[in-house]
Amino acid sequence: MQIQIQPTGNIENFIAPKRGSAHAAGLDIFAQQDITITEETQLLDLGFKAALICPEGTNYVAVLVPRSGSGAKFNVQLSNTLGIIDSDYRGPWKAAIHLGNKGTEGTHLENGEMNNYLGRRDREYTFRRGEAICQMIFIEVPLADVLVSAKELPSTDRGDGGFGSTDKPRV
Repeated sequence: MQIQIQPTGNIENFIAPKRGSAHAAGLDIFAQQDITITEETQLLDLGFKAALICPEGTNYVAVLVPRSGSGAKFNVQLSNTLGIIDSDYRGPWKAAIHLGNKGTEGTHLENGEMNNYLGRRDREYTFRRGEAICQMIFIEVPLADVLVSAKELPSTDRGDGGFGSTDKPRV
């Protein structure tokens, strides 16, 4: 599988997604300019369009997820939990992003000053140009056929046990 990327902004200054380490599961996606986020959801243009080139007979999806560091420290969240980008989508990639309630870091550096923002309603976090905003991982997804049947579904040990039905202690 490959991903072909086409920058949508200034190609000279484009920062392409890349892995943070040799065995990183995801590719980091970087801010193309300084971006300040708040508790209000913003739709950020990630600065590129892309094509997922899937091997014949396969189907992949790109999944946008928060970076664990900014998520844990500052509670940077994707507003839709994660973003799904289908292999046939060719438009600009965007991420709906905001700050959640509290992170593990009580302070962060803002314009050279430490700001304690936990508990404040006017919190903000600035991604500087070149800082990773989120990451993308790739998952192979089978294309299932939908079969509508009036017959009973095949039985299982679980049956119709719903929320919490599998948490019970097992002996």
